[in-house]
Amino acid sequence: AGEDGKTQFQRAFLRGRLGGAKVTAGRYALELGHSEGDIYNTRFDGIQVSYGNKVRLGGYYGKPGMFDWRERFDRNNDAWEKAWGINVEADLGKNVILWAGYDKFEKNDGAQDRFLRGDDNAIWNVGGKFQMKDVSLAATYAKSNADDAVKDNGFYVDVNYKGAKAAQPGSWGLMAKYYYWGDGVNISHGFDNNYLPNGGGGWKGYKLGANYAVAKNMLAEVIYWDLKGRVDSDSKSKTLWTALNVSF
Repeated sequence: AGEDGKTQFQRAFLRGRLGGAKVTAGRYALELGHSEGDIYNTRFDGIQVSYGNKVRLGGYYGKPGMFDWRERFDRNNDAWEKAWGINVEADLGKNVILWAGYDKFEKNDGAQDRFLRGDDNAIWNVGGKFQMKDVSLAATYAKSNADDAVKDNGFYVDVNYKGAKAAQPGSWGLMAKYYYWGDGVNISHGFDNNYLPNGGGGWKGYKLGANYAVAKNMLAEVIYWDLKGRVDSDSKSKTLWTALNVSF
């Protein structure tokens, strides 16, 4: 609770089953884009429903809430009036997963900040993942219809080897990813690197990382990003991220 008496919170949601469908409702973390939430991955006020086993259908509806921090500066934080989307995933045998999705973000004409008043943004994406023993290879392509986007499309290729597991001390994993991601398909990216190139139009470059279970329920990770702007290649960003995650 702040001095003005308002109560603010990050998460408050219910998750369960309604008939055969999985339902999440409230303020929760909505992830769109599979690998890291490349399209959107932050708080969302709404409802999400998914149904199915080998073929999974899903949809959501509500209001994005990633600009809550602007309330500290007495600014309107409602950049998007509402958002909704539908998606489908399908398992092709044991080793292949394919997916497709459509996401629509509708602008709020009342947003005060000039750079928040963009066009409606409809984004569709298709992708797949191939798993072979300890190695997985995934890729996604996305396209936006936003007229104010400098680059309205993008893709990534994501490779993972093994992976640390909290319940297995000594387990470890390696990861690599190549980005060619446009600003039109990026609403709020979910990766830990907040230091993006300032050249506009999105970014391109790579990520390298490793994780290791140092003890039960203790995961250490280190990740390195080397990125540059898709429009201005002189705009560059290199970031080293380390973390120790303890679960209990």
